[in-house]
Order: sequence, then C-alpha cells, then structure tokens
Amino acid sequence: MKIAWIILIMFVLAGCAGNRYGEVAIGSHSVWCNERYLPERDSIETVQDELHLDVAKNGYLYAFLGAYAFQKDSKGGSDHLFVLPEYIERVESLSEQDDETGFEAEVFKVYSSQSNLFEVVIVFIGSNDMADWRTNFSFINRRQYDQARNYVLNVEKEFPEMKFVVAGYSLGGGLAVHVTKHEQTSAKVQQAWAFNSSPKTWGDGSNDARIWQASMSRDALKIARLPIFRVLPGVSRIGAGSGQRAENYYLVESNRVYAHFRWVLARDMLHVADLALYKEGVEEESSKPLHLLKLSSFAACNAAL
Repeated sequence: MKIAWIILIMFVLAGCAGNRYGEVAIGSHSVWCNERYLPERDSIETVQDELHLDVAKNGYLYAFLGAYAFQKDSKGGSDHLFVLPEYIERVESLSEQDDETGFEAEVFKVYSSQSNLFEVVIVFIGSNDMADWRTNFSFINRRQYDQARNYVLNVEKEFPEMKFVVAGYSLGGGLAVHVTKHEQTSAKVQQAWAFNSSPKTWGDGSNDARIWQASMSRDALKIARLPIFRVLPGVSRIGAGSGQRAENYYLVESNRVYAHFRWVLARDMLHVADLALYKEGVEEESSKPLHLLKLSSFAACNAAL
C-alpha cells in the first residue's frame, strides 16, 4: 500500500516538468478569450467527440460555479475572474469555511425566471490549501467528509422540498461523490458533478446514474484514478457511467499540475458547451455558456489584445 502511494506522488510531482503555464492567447480566438472560435475550427477538423460535447453541454454551469466559488481571496482568482450572471444568486448566509480542517462550501440558487427557483447547487471547494492536501494524502482523515454530509443536512433545512446538485473540483469532487453515495445524504442529491476529481470518496465505487465526471486529459489526479490505487483507504471509482464520463478535454496544453487548476477545465467546458449548442442549431447567435465567458476577465487574454 505504501509503495502504491509513493508511486502516485512521484507521478504527480513529475507533472511539474515542462511548461509552467499554458496561458498563451494569440488574438481573441483563444480558449483564454471570450469570443466564439471553435465552430470555425470544428469545420476544418473535429474539435471534440460527441461524449465530450454532451458532458460539456450538461455540466458547464457546474464547472463554472465550482471555479467561481474557488476564486475568492487569491491572486489566481484576480487573474482568472468569473462573474455570476443575473440568474444565479450566491447564498452568503450558507457559506462555510473551517480553517482547521480546510473544509469550504457554498450554495447557489439558479433561477429559470426572475421569480422561479429552478435548482439549488452545493459546491464543495476542493484542494485549496495545505489542510485540503493533508486530507487528500491522509489514510485516515475523514473529517471533511463528515462535514460535507452535515453541510448537506444543514442546507436541507433551508430548502426542505428540494433535491440538490452537488459539485466540486479535486477533493471537492470526492466530497460531492461521497454525499451522493452515503446513506445519510444520498436521498437529497439530484445530481453530482466531479471535476478533476480526487478518487478518495470513501464510497463503494459502484456506478450511480446521478454522477457525472469531467477532467482535463493531463489532469494530475487522472493517475490517482487508475485501478492500481484503489487498494488505498477511501480510494475508489468515481462511479460515473461511460456515457457520463469525459476525461479528455484538451484545449489548454500544459503540464499535469497546471491542468488540474479549476479555471482550465471551466473555460474548456464553457467553450465546448457553446460549440455543442451551436452545432445543434439551438444557439447560433449566442448561448448561455458564451454569455458566461463574455462576463469573465482573464489576464492572459487582456495581455494579448
């Protein structure tokens, strides 16, 4: 067991080699900028297969919310700025942060119209500091998993008639899967989204039709999700079926560590979701994912224009 863990750490650290950043924008036609550019590229050569188009179309909003929740109080946040649209409200009174364990979570209300609440999204904020990484690499520390279940139960008190979408990046993805499968909270989960997810879910590894999974092709934790590491305590399959698991988003070329950053996958999925809607002929002029991109501000694009 110790040997498997050492191999995993070596693989992750190896990802630090190579280019430090993939943030190079040449003009406005770039993943870092806010203009639609993939349809023209797709007309020459297929950009993404149907699986990645479908997962992006269904999950771009939750990838966006996960990245938005992460960005506060950091230089990375100011350089990679997402802005909430008018139809989403952050529930500030339900924000939670435990500096001792590293647990953080946010709640967002998504409206289909000005007065009609469509869904409630719980975002678990993943590996954001040393406390979170201690949870990722600890064999026995389950405090954040306990806190995640308690958090869902507390949110239920505010929205007793609703089931929730749960989502998160890295450790946050593992927490989202955990509350989806745990008997204490499973009934309250409508859907779960695990982005660049930690495989440490303390779950049974079985498929669950509510679970969706997305990651960059070079995500550092993609190695940790290999079957060899399931001998480790708490590590298991995420549980997304083959039609709901897309692990090869690639618009940003980078090393494995950088590919794990939340804004990389979020921007990739927003652009691919816009392409999916364009190809369907539903959103030819604009789209909701394109609108979210246009609200954002990324230093790499600003420097190129």
